[in-house]
Amino acid sequence: MGTYEKINQSTKDAGWETILTLDIFTSVGAFFFRDVFTTIKRGRKEEG
Repeated sequence: MGTYEKINQSTKDAGWETILTLDIFTSVGAFFFRDVFTTIKRGRKEEG
């Protein structure tokens, strides 16, 4: 339970703005990663 308490305390110290910002950047990054992955996958299908 000690590790969970440390994570919970660090989240309280960071504030919700920081967590929201990290969440937004993670979502945008996942979108672009998926787009690149899909493009590569389509390219391989077209080759053969």
